[in-house]
Amino acid sequence: MSFKESAYTVSNFTLKLLGCLALISVMLVSCVKIDTPPALEVKVLDQYNDVVAGARVSLYTSLEEWSMLENPVQVWKNTDQNGKVTFLNLQEVFYYVYVEKDTLNNIKEEIVTHQKLKVNIISTLEIHVN
Repeated sequence: MSFKESAYTVSNFTLKLLGCLALISVMLVSCVKIDTPPALEVKVLDQYNDVVAGARVSLYTSLEEWSMLENPVQVWKNTDQNGKVTFLNLQEVFYYVYVEKDTLNNIKEEIVTHQKLKVNIISTLEIHVN
């Protein structure tokens, strides 16, 4: 075997080895599960079950803060054309939700998530305003 042939064989072997190592690395990284914080999608409907676009939505961690509209968890967000808004990076707690648009709101009935939010899950909640 000539020097040129042996250099080609070593180079070919090195490339195959690097390819295998890269594949193993990708497989190992894909096995690592990264938790995402809880999220909440709120859908706002009116008394006729029509979506309410452009409604302002806020979240609170206590009934007292909700009733006084003080200390929202995040900045107020507006619903999209489908009447939906999503809050990301939340905690694993119950949330009270307040919605308003023009003269419509949900002040007559407190709206709280059905259960504590959980990591890796986008919880959903429908709220009717009148």
